[in-house]
Amino acid sequence: MESMLSSILIFGGTGYIGRYMVKASVKMGHPTYVYSRPMTPQTHPSKIELLKEFQSMDVNIVQGELDEHEKLVWVIQQVDVVISALAYPQVLDQLKIIDAIKVAGTTKVFIDPALHFRKSKSFQLRVALRCLGSMVIYNQLEFYNSKLHLKSNFSFI
Repeated sequence: MESMLSSILIFGGTGYIGRYMVKASVKMGHPTYVYSRPMTPQTHPSKIELLKEFQSMDVNIVQGELDEHEKLVWVIQQVDVVISALAYPQVLDQLKIIDAIKVAGTTKVFIDPALHFRKSKSFQLRVALRCLGSMVIYNQLEFYNSKLHLKSNFSFI
């Protein structure tokens, strides 16, 4: 029987926040994908161990760079929800993800958990996200509190 839960793709899934998103997604039973940079001899051992842990949890690991447009489109076509947990220096790299979402045409939700905190670079992202049309954008608190049932002491004004 096919899963009725949304499939989730997480960019930045091996980072500080992303690893918790991956674990929460799996815990809730969602088919989960992580898009991760390819491993090299310089890859930190903790990242290698984390990816092995994810694989043992049946997370689909897709290794690639954000410049690999065709690969981005392919993996986005496999999922319903895209979450970007990329670190602040990579904020504008999310434009590559958004371009791939437009081409894929299948993703229903794009989530950037820190969009409200990224004041200086978020304008370009907001403009690009508006072009996604009917796709829904959740902020961090709305998504986590309502969908993942996580507690938060933060609030937005």
